[in-house]
Amino acid sequence: TAPPKIASVTVAPIEDSLKSLEAMEGGDEIPEEDLTSRFITPYFESNNAILKRGQILELTDANGRRLEMMVTDVAIEGETKQESADDEEGTVVAGVTTEGTNVLVGGALARPPVGMGYDSVGGMDKAVQL
Repeated sequence: TAPPKIASVTVAPIEDSLKSLEAMEGGDEIPEEDLTSRFITPYFESNNAILKRGQILELTDANGRRLEMMVTDVAIEGETKQESADDEEGTVVAGVTTEGTNVLVGGALARPPVGMGYDSVGGMDKAVQL
């Protein structure tokens, strides 16, 4: 089955990634229009990107500068706003972008915390020593 088509997607820059980019470019705030033209438009020009809410995208501009952005909202074609509001926090909302996908840019967000790995619960030390 083909994934559902995305009507609109909202992305937001990760705050530390944006600050790093701004520092590399002289310390001035980068306008949203520049972020859109340098990073977002080129990424979404190639259709058929599969995105899900909560995904972090690493976007690169023509100069090789990097910016991480998080997908904060995904609206599926044919789904009403009420159905979207009814989604539970743990529900995966994903789909594929098309030529008609509307891309919105939100404000900068703090980097989401990364869960602790297997080592945090003891790892493999006992099994390796056997």
